[in-house]
Amino acid sequence: MRIQLNRALPLTYDKSNKKIVAGQTFHDLIEIDDSPDFLYELLTDLNVETELSIILNKYKIVAEESSYDINEIIENLLEEKIIIHVWQPDRYDRHRLFFELSKDNHETTMSALSLATVGIMGTGGIGSNVAILLAAAGVGKLKISDGDLIEESNLTRATIFKEDQIGSLKVASLKENISERNKICGVEVLPLLLNEENMDKFNAFFSECDIIVLSADPNNVFELISIFHDNNNIPIVNAGYLGRLGLIGPMMDATSNPGFKELFTRDCEENRTGKILINRRYQAPSYGPLNYMVSSICSHEVIRYLATRKSCVWQKRLLINPDTYETLFYDYKITEDNIEMKCDTLKPGDETVFNKIAGYYREHRDTSSTNKTVLDKSVARILIENKYNSVLDVGCGIGTYCRMLDGKSSYIVGLDINSSMLSTARELGGSIEYSNGEFMNYHDNHSFDLVIFSLVLDHVENFVDYILKAKSLLHKGGSIVCIIPNPVKDSCLSNEGKYMEVTNYFHEGVQRKNRYDVNDEILCEVLSFKRTLPTYLNAFLTSGFTLHYIEEPRHPDSNHRAHHIPYFTILEFRYEH
Repeated sequence: MRIQLNRALPLTYDKSNKKIVAGQTFHDLIEIDDSPDFLYELLTDLNVETELSIILNKYKIVAEESSYDINEIIENLLEEKIIIHVWQPDRYDRHRLFFELSKDNHETTMSALSLATVGIMGTGGIGSNVAILLAAAGVGKLKISDGDLIEESNLTRATIFKEDQIGSLKVASLKENISERNKICGVEVLPLLLNEENMDKFNAFFSECDIIVLSADPNNVFELISIFHDNNNIPIVNAGYLGRLGLIGPMMDATSNPGFKELFTRDCEENRTGKILINRRYQAPSYGPLNYMVSSICSHEVIRYLATRKSCVWQKRLLINPDTYETLFYDYKITEDNIEMKCDTLKPGDETVFNKIAGYYREHRDTSSTNKTVLDKSVARILIENKYNSVLDVGCGIGTYCRMLDGKSSYIVGLDINSSMLSTARELGGSIEYSNGEFMNYHDNHSFDLVIFSLVLDHVENFVDYILKAKSLLHKGGSIVCIIPNPVKDSCLSNEGKYMEVTNYFHEGVQRKNRYDVNDEILCEVLSFKRTLPTYLNAFLTSGFTLHYIEEPRHPDSNHRAHHIPYFTILEFRYEH
C-alpha cells in the first residue's frame, strides 16, 4: 500500500514554534502544535509516493524514542487527510482530490456516481447545464426528457447547444453533445413534454432513477410531480427561477411531509381558478450566468446526495440574489400553515423527543456531553461565587445545576415538564425539591434569590411572559441566569467538519435542528425558536433588568467545533425593585 501527501492540501512548517499547518481556509485548517521533529521529516518524505511499510519501518524507532506510536501517527494523518492512499490518476483525478479535501472517500464517491441513474425533466438553460456537469462528473446514466426544439434564444443560456442544431430536438442534440464529452455516460431520452397526458410514459421512463432534477416549467408542474410521486418514491430536486432570483430546491421524495402536493396546492389552484390572468404573454426570464450558478449548485447537491444521501436542500429551498449574492433558505418543514402543528412537539403533552434526550442525559450529561465540557465550569463559577440562598431552576432537566448548589443554597427547587428528566434527577439525590409542571402555572410561597433558565427560553414562543413571571418570584436584588443557544451557532448551515458556515443570522422564528450524541451522531430533531442576541437582551432590559455578566464559553479542544464557533451564551441579569 502506497501513501503520499494530500496533493490538494497546502502544508507548511513553522520551525520556531514546531507547528505544522495544513490547509488554506478556516474550513480545512489543521494545526499540529508541538509537533515532534521527526514528523516534519516524515511528511517531507511523502512528497514522493512511498510504501507504507517503508515509512513505518523508517520512523518506528525514532517515534518510540519520543514516546510516540508511529502506527497511531500514520492513522491520525490519514484520518485528517493530511496524507492519503495513492490512486492511479484518471480523468476524474482533480474531482477525487476535491472529495478527499471534503473528507469524503474518493473511491466510494466515484463508485456511487458511476452506478447512479439520474433523471432530468426539462433541458433548457438549467437542465441542459446540469446534464453536462453530471456527465462530466462521472454519473453512469442520464435519463432526459423534453419535447421542445432548440431555438436561437436558447444559445445564450444553454451553451452546450450549437448554432447548427437550431430546430432539432433538444434531447437528441443534448445526447449527441454529451457523447462527444464523455462516452462512458449512457444517455436515454424521452422526447415528450411533461403534462397529464404523458404521465404514464414519464412514470415508466424515470422509474429506475436514483434522483431526478426538475427544470421543466408547465404551470401545474408541482401538481404533476405529486402524481409522479404517487407511483414512484424517487427524490426530486427542483431548480429554476423565482422572479429574478435563482432557485434550488426543495428536494423531496414521496414520503416527504409536507410534499410537493401539500406545499404547492395553493399555487396549482391559483393557476386554474379564482384569479383572472391579465398578462397573457408572461414569460419567465432566463439569464445565462444565473443559470450556470443554479445549475452548478443543483449538480453539486445531486452529487452530494448520491454519495452521502445528504443534501442542504432536503425539504428546503435556496434562493440566490444575483445582484448581491445573498442567499436565503426557506425550510418547508416549517411553513406558515404547519407551524402550529409542528410546535406541539414543544408542549408537555408530547414527550417523545424529550424522553429520548432524557435517556441520553441520564448516561452522558454529567460525564461526556458537550454541555458539560463547554458550560458547566462557567456556570458553576457564577452560581457558587454569588452565594444564592434560594434558587428556582426552570427546565432543570436531570438537576445538574441544582446539585451544584446542593449544600450551598438552603432552598432549591427544580422544575421541569418532563417526568423522565425528573426521575433521573431524583435518583441522583440531593436536598432538592423537584416539581413536575409548566413554569407559567408554578406557584410558591417563597421568593427566590435566583431563577435559572438553562436552554429553556428558546423552546418558549412567548418567552417575555417567562421573564415577567420570574421577575414576580425574585427577591429585591435577585438574579436570572439565562443560557441560550448562541445565535451564531443556530445560523450555521452545516454540522460537518471543524468549521461551519453562518447564514441568515437575522432570521427569527421556528427552526428545526438536530441534537447530537457524544459520537457526533444525530440523536433526534427538535424544534426551537431562533432569536438574535439583541432580541433576548432587549426583552430583559425592557422588563426592568440590568445586564450583569455575559460569556460565550469555549470548548477547550481545538479540534472541536465549539472551540471555533460559540455554541452557547450565558447571561446574568439583576433586578432591583
